[in-house]
This record gives sequence, C-alpha cells and structure tokens, in this order.
Amino acid sequence: MHKIVRHRGFLTGLFILAWSNLAICVEPTMVTISTLDGLKQAGELIEWTTQSVSFKDADQLAKFSPQELLRIEFQTSRRKATASDISVELIDGSRIPATTFVVIGHEATLETPLSAVPLTVPTAQIRFVEFPQSRRPTESWQSKWEQKEFTGDVLVLLKKSSAEVDFLTGVINDITDSQVDFTWEGETIPVKLSKVAALTFYHAQSEEIAEPLCWLELSSGSRLPAAKIERNGENLQVTTTSGILLEVRLNEIAAADYSVGKLAYLSDMQPLREKWTPLIELPTSDNQLGRLGMPRRDSSFEGSPLTLAWPVEDDAEGITLKTYPKGLALRSRTEMEYRLPREMRRFVASAGIDPETASQGNILLTITADRETLLESSIDGNQGPLNIDLDIAGKQKLQILVDYGDNLDLGDRLHLVEARLIK
Repeated sequence: MHKIVRHRGFLTGLFILAWSNLAICVEPTMVTISTLDGLKQAGELIEWTTQSVSFKDADQLAKFSPQELLRIEFQTSRRKATASDISVELIDGSRIPATTFVVIGHEATLETPLSAVPLTVPTAQIRFVEFPQSRRPTESWQSKWEQKEFTGDVLVLLKKSSAEVDFLTGVINDITDSQVDFTWEGETIPVKLSKVAALTFYHAQSEEIAEPLCWLELSSGSRLPAAKIERNGENLQVTTTSGILLEVRLNEIAAADYSVGKLAYLSDMQPLREKWTPLIELPTSDNQLGRLGMPRRDSSFEGSPLTLAWPVEDDAEGITLKTYPKGLALRSRTEMEYRLPREMRRFVASAGIDPETASQGNILLTITADRETLLESSIDGNQGPLNIDLDIAGKQKLQILVDYGDNLDLGDRLHLVEARLIK
C-alpha cells in the first residue's frame, strides 16, 4: 500500500510539472527586422534591451545593435484603442492611453494600462489631453489649434453639432472626474468635463528634448519615445525620454522605429529647386497644365501607390509587381536639387519606369553631388529596375536629372522608390 501511494504521488508530481511547463510556454513573438544596410528578415524575437536586439531565423541567432536597426515590425499586435480611452500627449511626443485623468495643484494623476500604479506627471510636461471619442469633434481640432497663437491654457469645447469646436483661453486649475476649474478673464468658473473635447497646457518656452533610442508604435495608436528598454517575459519595460517608466505587452506593439536621425526620405524633404520642362512648350497662362508633370511625392502620377516591376528569378519572362510607400514619381525632363544634411553618408534608392508605361518609357538618369557625377544610366521600361547606392559623404548638395531618352518623352514616368539619405 505504501508503494502504491508513492507511485501515485510520483505520477501526480510529473503531471504538475508538465502542467507548469505548459503554463509557462508562451507563444513566440514574431517580428520582421529592417536594418540600415538593407537587410529585411523575419524571425522570432529572443532578447530586446537598450544595447541590442536578438532574434532567431530558423536555427540561426542574429544580434543587432541599435545603430544597425531601422525598424522592427511585430506580427502579433492586437490591442486597439477603445472609445473610452483618454489620450495624453507629453511635450516629448509620448502619447499615453489613460482611463482617468485628474489634476491637483499642477500635478496630473492618470491611470493607464501601461502602468500597474497611477502615474503622476507635472502639467508642465503635458502638451494636450484628448477625452473619449464620444466627446471629440468629427473634424480634427488640432489642425485649427496649431494655426492659432495662444497665450494661455486652452479648453477645446464641443459645439452642439459636435462637428465644430470653440477655443477658450485662460488658466487650467484643478480637474476632477466631472469638471475643470478654469480661470477666464480673471474669474474662475467650473466647466463640466462632459463639454470638453480636449485641453492644452501653455508652455512659454520649449524644452530641449533628448533624442529617443526608438519610437514605439502601439496598436492602440499610442506612441512612446523610448530611452531605455528591457524585455521582461511577454512584457517590455520602457523608460521614456521624460523619465516615465511604463510596461507594454509585446502583443500590443505594432512597431519600433529606430530610424530617428539615421535616414531622411527625399519625399519628406523640401527641395532647394524643382523644375519640369515638357518636350512641347505649354501655354504659360494655364497654371494647372503647367504643373501636370511636376514631381509627385509618395504616389504615382495616377495617384496610386508607387510600383516597380521586378524580374522573377529563373523565369526569363516573369515579373512581380512591388509597391512602395515612399518615393518620387518624376517625368522627363525634371531637375531637382536637395541640400544634404552634414551627417548623411549614402544615397540609396531603386529606379524604374512606371509599370503602366513600361512598354514606352526610356529615360536618362543622372545623379550628381557638388557637380561630381555619381551616376549616369539609361533606364528602360523593358528592363528591370536599377538599384542605387552612392557615396555622398562630405557633399553639400544632391542633384537629380531625369532627361529624355531614346523615345522622346513617351511613357517617361520614372519611379524613384525608397529614395533616402543614410547616416
């Protein structure tokens, strides 16, 4: 009898051990990592700290420093913003979801899913607060707010139609869960919180903000400038550039953007000069017609995403179409010039004829920097795109010329995709 009891206890122990192992077995976090040298690879996230990121592709473990990374895309992002979420944006750009927000004596206390304890933040660190979606106007109030010059705190008040807002300038005092004590024209009045779509705190001087290690983009729409990062199981402990400690579940992260200061897309930069010269002179009185062939940013001349047709390996006639979120669409004859940031070292892009006009398009692409020709190449729509990687270290200005090719200007629509300067 004694042996039977011991045997059953042993089996029970094995069952408990197996159940414990099963309980702690978690679903792997799958990511796609993009690096500064052009690598884009999918795998399982293993380790993530301020100093490095490790991930496993098949049986190989790769480790990257922050200096090598551009972006980490998460494939398991889940949480979305809820209608009851309050959104608090700090002066460092942090956008934090909150379920409660109160202010007493210039100190804000907010409860957030990103912290087990309520956060206390000085109002001097807060840029604005947006209240739940039911209290937000149908049109964005921020664009109107940014166009105005305010000399105090602002209440953004909903009109009855909920489509437009009024801006009330004064001093925000204490805030409870039901009202805002607001000083307006020397008199302090209670304003029902249910009438407030948003509020902003006035800052006479802008503080210098430290550059983040990376920007965390959450599936809820929140953004966090991370100064320190440490993975803790299925959570990520994040210290923001404002010194706030938060904890985010890995499956609520959409992406981590490490590109800050490392690259600049031409389509996001203002050129020093851009000029389009049509083959046949157009009437100078028609301004709209005169802009017909001016460069397009991040879209084709048809308004659709930028696309290139790449040849398929091991298939002489096969092609695959790839779309790109960033780049320029340029007609012949177009001249563009950009000022180069001092720290940038390389210009990288892919160039090809718009697949819609590939049967006719043929252009001569010339890229120079400080009058030195770095690239001169004919690009034909019946051939594959051209990968470009040029040394621009020490150069001050970059010039791009898309000139007429062998077929006059017929079909000459160049897609210069992912055109970027890299540090």
